Amino acid sequence: MLQNKKFLTIALVISLAINLFIVGVAGFYGAKFRGMGRDGNWIESRMEYAENRFMRHLDDEDKAVARATFDKHKPALRRAFRDHRQARRDIVSAFNQETPEPSELTAALNKSQAATQLANENLHSILRELASGLSPEARQEFASRVRDHHPHLKDD
Repeated sequence: MLQNKKFLTIALVISLAINLFIVGVAGFYGAKFRGMGRDGNWIESRMEYAENRFMRHLDDEDKAVARATFDKHKPALRRAFRDHRQARRDIVSAFNQETPEPSELTAALNKSQAATQLANENLHSILRELASGLSPEARQEFASRVRDHHPHLKDD
């Protein structure tokens, strides 16, 4: 009988620990996700994360080139993402009206398209500048990582 109590106690403690872990992780990411909508800086934090993730694989000389390239294009990317977020709000606002005004909706869609185009142009400019400014080894490492994360790009 005593051995069963020990087993049940251990099972209960393990189950409690697992449940607390799951509830804690769900709560943390739920709060983080909810904060994204209210916090306008989440885009900047994602850009910073992507930049740091890219930079950690470079040597000092290539890091300097990449840092200069990213710093050059960050303001335009921020503006594009901010404009796109505002355009999305305008689109929702136009659709929520009792009788949607076509000119407002068209203006909001045009603003969204312009912001998306600005973001695409800057992202492609970053890639072009990195392709021409990084060392051959860094470019090969980057290509290898892209192929590893996107299997459909691998050579047949």
